[in-house]
Amino acid sequence: MRRFRLVAITLLALTPYAVASAADQETQYVCSFQAKVEMTNVSPSSPRIKITDDKGRYTFFDNGTKNGAYISLSLGVKRPAVVVHTKGYVAFIEDLSGYPAGAPSNHFVMTIFTSERYGLRYRAVMSVHSAGNSDLIYPSQAIGECTRI
Repeated sequence: MRRFRLVAITLLALTPYAVASAADQETQYVCSFQAKVEMTNVSPSSPRIKITDDKGRYTFFDNGTKNGAYISLSLGVKRPAVVVHTKGYVAFIEDLSGYPAGAPSNHFVMTIFTSERYGLRYRAVMSVHSAGNSDLIYPSQAIGECTRI
């Protein structure tokens, strides 16, 4: 019993250190966009586009694994994302596994080019994939910048 207490006390004492170390390894990217190019007609034979203002701001969380997260700062809800690490960029892919069937069919991929740093910022491209059969969600692409914190 004495040995069990010693092991339990040791584990409890080390737990805050392990949690703090894991939190220290998380990288956050705060990204902002000013405008986007939307496809308003998704016909393969005659696509049409328009450029719209879109002051989108997001925070992306990368803990070094494939399981990340993001927050759309306009909505304020943290959602899961799949993270792909590769030399020169990190990509966040929206994880739609928790959405109910029949939800709007949009899906985004956010690519932060870590090899394209200028000052404190990285270049970024956000692509929204959609079937285009909604008046609210069109396929689009936006160029932005991200700050690593």
